[in-house]
Amino acid sequence: MADEFDTFLARALAPQDRDPDRAFVVRVSAAVALDERMRMERRSIIRQLGAQVVGLMAVAVAVLVVSRSPEVALFFTESRPIALAGLLGIFALLVVLMVYRADQPARPGTNPAA
Repeated sequence: MADEFDTFLARALAPQDRDPDRAFVVRVSAAVALDERMRMERRSIIRQLGAQVVGLMAVAVAVLVVSRSPEVALFFTESRPIALAGLLGIFALLVVLMVYRADQPARPGTNPAA
């Protein structure tokens, strides 16, 4: 009895015989290709972000090292507005350079994140 029921159940639940759904295959292939492109784009963005953070840290360390000089420290204490304007100018220039570099299209054979 269990064998008859298993056979009936297998026949009732089996998919119908039909032609392959080519549109579905195309949609799935397009989704897989899009997912791969997005994964590569995310990696590129993360590499660019890492490079930009390292660049900002390098500039910050350089400013800190330069500001430890007695002459520069004296200048910073005597004319704070000029020093602040200079630091903001350096930061603005750095941001503009990073944004300009990020907008440039990658040349063939080059690493866009380098």
